[in-house]
Amino acid sequence: MLTALYAWGNQQYHPEEVNVRLVDAETGEDVDPVLVDRSTGKPLDDEHTAFLPGPAADDRLRAVLERRADRADRAS
Repeated sequence: MLTALYAWGNQQYHPEEVNVRLVDAETGEDVDPVLVDRSTGKPLDDEHTAFLPGPAADDRLRAVLERRADRADRAS
């Protein structure tokens, strides 16, 4: 998780501003880490996942998640 977060952070900089790169140890090529669901192997991205309220979610959080789902539905 931290590796993916670090790589994401590097994407926010211009290439000449990156101070450390994550690379393939054999080829030296930059890598693009991806988080996946252990059960299905699907990437954890907006196409394959959604946030739903948990049992302790309050009304405010439920409303936020509902608006997020509505926006995702309109975008697809």
